[in-house]
Amino acid sequence: MNFINQLWKSISNFQFYKSLQNESLGKAFLYLTKVVIIFGIISLIRPVLGFDLGVDMARENFIESVPDFVFDDGVLTVTGEQPYIWEEDEDDYIIAMDTSGQIGPEILDDYNDGVFITNHYFIVKQNGIEKRELDFSQLVGAKFTKDDVAEWIPYAKWANGFIVIFGLIGFLAGKLWSALFIALLGLMICSGKYQFVNLYKISIYALTLPIIIKTFISSLGKPIPWFGLVYYGIALFYMWKAIDTIRNDDKALMA
Repeated sequence: MNFINQLWKSISNFQFYKSLQNESLGKAFLYLTKVVIIFGIISLIRPVLGFDLGVDMARENFIESVPDFVFDDGVLTVTGEQPYIWEEDEDDYIIAMDTSGQIGPEILDDYNDGVFITNHYFIVKQNGIEKRELDFSQLVGAKFTKDDVAEWIPYAKWANGFIVIFGLIGFLAGKLWSALFIALLGLMICSGKYQFVNLYKISIYALTLPIIIKTFISSLGKPIPWFGLVYYGIALFYMWKAIDTIRNDDKALMA
């Protein structure tokens, strides 16, 4: 049976679940992997495009807001109005750059997080207390300008590859745990009368419709409150109907 037929029957035909008793667990995993790849990629389109847009906006903001500078042989030289200060009140964050000596690293004291940059070093403050300093003398031999950095920023979009890869891995791991949870509930429904491995295979296919619905909702970018209950409720309904169908068929054969 091809993947499309499996997908459709797992949603529309409870008799289909009876045939899973003769299917290997490996085939069920393969089916789930295909579902994860297809619907995982669809659900990741929005965050990937959002990340791309964020990188473009960051580059535009960098070009428009940051003064011209040259970094050469461990020394940062800045032209234009100084000090340059960018504040984010909501996040209690600041970026300050000054090579003229008008301000010092104490400007970070009033913020929870921030960065202070001067001619020969920069300081990063995190978590309200921790401060780390990097001396530019460690970068002797390096040379770049503001224009160079502006050209480098778009390369951050390559991180989308990691977002997709690790996103799919996380998606698959999450579905395997969800299937385990549904299988355990199925074990309670049938009072332990069916093999757990068969219930686990059923639970994998029972997640098909919830995954499709969740993917559609994710693509809209409008989360539904308490959807997790609906998600597991649908999967559990399919588990219950599958067990009930198998039980009724078994009774009919014994009659």
